Amino acid sequence: MSPVTSSFDLVPPFNVKNDRLYIGESDSVKLAEKYGTPLFVISGDRFEDNVNEYANSFRKLGISKEKFIIAYAAKANTNLSLLRFAKKMGLGCDVSYANELYAAFDSGISPKKIFFNGNAKKQDALLTAIELGVMINVDNLTELNDLTHLTKSGKKARISIRVNPETSVNTDPAIATGVANSKFGLNFKLAEKAYELARSSNLGIEGMNMHLGSQITNLKVFEEGARKLVDFAKYIEKKLGIEFRYLNFGGGLGISYAKSKAEEGKVQDAYKERLLERRPNLYCSISKTDYVRTLTNSCSSIKHDFTLVIEPGRSIVGDAGILLGRVKNVKQANPLQVSLDIGANLVLVSILWKEHNNIVVANKAGREPENVVRFVGNLCYSGDVVSPLYWSMPQMERGDIVAVLDMGAYHWFHACRGNSVELPASVMVYKNKDYLIRERESYEDVFKKDLVVDL
Repeated sequence: MSPVTSSFDLVPPFNVKNDRLYIGESDSVKLAEKYGTPLFVISGDRFEDNVNEYANSFRKLGISKEKFIIAYAAKANTNLSLLRFAKKMGLGCDVSYANELYAAFDSGISPKKIFFNGNAKKQDALLTAIELGVMINVDNLTELNDLTHLTKSGKKARISIRVNPETSVNTDPAIATGVANSKFGLNFKLAEKAYELARSSNLGIEGMNMHLGSQITNLKVFEEGARKLVDFAKYIEKKLGIEFRYLNFGGGLGISYAKSKAEEGKVQDAYKERLLERRPNLYCSISKTDYVRTLTNSCSSIKHDFTLVIEPGRSIVGDAGILLGRVKNVKQANPLQVSLDIGANLVLVSILWKEHNNIVVANKAGREPENVVRFVGNLCYSGDVVSPLYWSMPQMERGDIVAVLDMGAYHWFHACRGNSVELPASVMVYKNKDYLIRERESYEDVFKKDLVVDL
């Protein structure tokens, strides 16, 4: 089988010095020694740079800060320190569950900049959203009916209708949402009905929104989706005699798991050789400026004032995170089997969606490859691999520190406790200082909700 060589085209502030992987001036190996492994590490500097790139893109296009909202998608990584950091940077928040809503509010994010998504919202969460003045992105007619009853004698709800533009999306079906027969949103016919019903009730119609999917790497997908949303918004405005205050284009911009088209091709060939599903979108050439320009251009025919909203998650935090693990054993086989203290329970996104996270031996990062290896996990499960591919790596031995790159987004979303393992600690590195932002779980944490009964 063809092995893959890890890419060293690292995004700043990740870099290699003296054969070691650094985050700015912070040595990843020393972080592993200080906090233990497995260890998630988030670069606050990279998070900040990604946010600033979005914000500067709007400003370069002449859009004032009052006319756009960057609503960080909490589902990508809901750590409370990250949410507080997002608030400090002036971001709003896209939330998809009650606890995300509460966390965003408790982190100080203005309710006026919180957007509540989801296709099965709980009644108590809807009541809280109404009371706080959060924008509720209504997903279906049942939810609209619930809101109508909840607001009959009380405070008016701020709502937007989630429209499904039924666009062809170049991503994994599991993360494609703006497609035909998606569980999310309403097609144009049902959305029109929803607006008509909302207009006759105690609901404050403020906007229209969509979300096409995740890890989208084709700009034409965004062009098509934005055009459909804007055309439909203009149609509804004219028919109902209203003006939308918000047009929300959701998120979905991808990141580069493969750092070049050439690397993407090699990885896809390796997948094909191993009879694994090939991935079409490991490399993303779309800049945040091009993405923002595409959305703003689509709105050029709208003559009234409105606020443009985006809900990025992966493209803010995805390449800001790494996962550090320690080599526990090197088994002589073909290829060599390198056992880590990381299990598939921490990299489920990569296994399920074939996302190809580059892997670096953090304490030998500048050394030439010598062996072909397979990285396997520490769970009692034969399918427990840290990567489905084989890798060309330096000579490996017990105690080496391995870094899995681009692990900032969605890995906590899918993390689970296979074999009752403790979920790892998380650290943020910002301005060359490291901060513990989540404690490592203990035995007591794993079992504290279990109740023992004598039968």
